[in-house]
Amino acid sequence: MAEPVRLGGKGCPTPMRWITAAYYAPSYSFTQYFRYARMQPAIADYTCTVRACNYCSSMPEAAKCYQCESDNPVGVPSAINRDKNVSATLDASNRQYHHRVEHPITLLRVSGEDAASFLQSQFSNNLRNMAHDRAVYGLWLDRKGKVCADSFILQEGSGSFLLFSYECSAATIKEKLERFIVADDVVVESIGASYLDLVVWGGHSSTRLGAAEGTYPAAASWYRSGEALLVHGRRSTEKHADILIPLKDTALLEAYLLDLEKSGSMEVSWSEMEHERLRSRIPSVPRDVTPGELPQEGGLVDDAVCFTKGCYLGQEVMAHLKRSGGFRRRLHPVSMAGFPPSANALIYAGDKQAGELRSYLYNGSSGLGFALMKHRELAGRRQFSLFPDGPEAITIC
Repeated sequence: MAEPVRLGGKGCPTPMRWITAAYYAPSYSFTQYFRYARMQPAIADYTCTVRACNYCSSMPEAAKCYQCESDNPVGVPSAINRDKNVSATLDASNRQYHHRVEHPITLLRVSGEDAASFLQSQFSNNLRNMAHDRAVYGLWLDRKGKVCADSFILQEGSGSFLLFSYECSAATIKEKLERFIVADDVVVESIGASYLDLVVWGGHSSTRLGAAEGTYPAAASWYRSGEALLVHGRRSTEKHADILIPLKDTALLEAYLLDLEKSGSMEVSWSEMEHERLRSRIPSVPRDVTPGELPQEGGLVDDAVCFTKGCYLGQEVMAHLKRSGGFRRRLHPVSMAGFPPSANALIYAGDKQAGELRSYLYNGSSGLGFALMKHRELAGRRQFSLFPDGPEAITIC
């Protein structure tokens, strides 16, 4: 195997963190460069094992990279990405786009005589009298009301439900559910390894989705087309669908891709799909709203929490916060003209820490992302810096 390429650290004539400072803020003095560089993490400790971002894919196979965390699962995107090929002008109102998700999806089946009542007692959104075509988005909370994971719930039939999540692991959700199964007739099984996710968005309302006569699912709904499941998800504010296709049915996948190509749909990268999510201001769990944070902090209450459904795990905390509003941080969309020094970079108002950057995408000229900000440091302020007393570099949108 080739010797790893070191970006910073021992033996590097020009530490990468100094280059980062110079690249990001060319107007800084030498003293500011040095102060900024000392604050950065040891960049050489990050390893590009997943090669998920375009920046890393252009580097040698064993290259070290400060953008991809070494403990990422194979194929799961890093929190921050640099991709100069991302277009900020994709027009989803007139043209259709599609992307095949490379990393494994999370799909579980929960079945049994008590499945409906059990899920209702654990899920943050209301499943009572759920229509068979509804795709209900919600959260799995702990007793303190903090987020453990998110998912959609789809009802297959009487006593059978599908749980679909973009990035929360099947093991996390399965373990959480099974912990509370005592005398219930409920069986939880993971079937995500048998499916892949083809994401399609944009185009006119009559746009076909290929390999079927179906169109986009209505908001908060899903339907089955042959062996494929078409789900209205959380990828965009435009018309869109997650098409879940059985891995064994390669002919069906090829039919979808061929029909999409014939209809003029444009295949795009993960970064461009991520740009659409960020442009649409849709937070991701667990990249933007991490485990242990409140739904209110992530701005997920309107979409994912029901206050009238009755008891569920974390319900008392949700009711208390609705009355008191007692949370001190909130996720905000942000923009920036450069690239952050590290994943989860700290954000400052003067010399005080004001927040923390979450997912972020930079296309070479501008960037979009989310940041978790402290209420008390906002006070009508919109411009912040990436180190104490530094120049304003990041803007709350």
